[in-house]
Amino acid sequence: MTYATLIVSFLILIVLVIAGVQNTSPVQVRFMAWAWETSLSEIILWAAVSGAGIVAFLSLPKLSRIVLRARRLRKEVTRLEALCRKSI
Repeated sequence: MTYATLIVSFLILIVLVIAGVQNTSPVQVRFMAWAWETSLSEIILWAAVSGAGIVAFLSLPKLSRIVLRARRLRKEVTRLEALCRKSI
């Protein structure tokens, strides 16, 4: 599973690099009251970074639940091992 995720991430990175190299034309970006001119490759890069950040932020609750459950299970295993040693 980890290798599949790594391969997909690498392929997405390759696509982003190719798109960035091919799209270097300047583009004017307007957002509410702001307006600035930048290259299309920079916009693609920041969109990818923002998307990755949002996904990472949204996965934090599930990741914390997994870590807490693993910690609780490790304590339970330690307790049961001690109980088994005591009964032998």
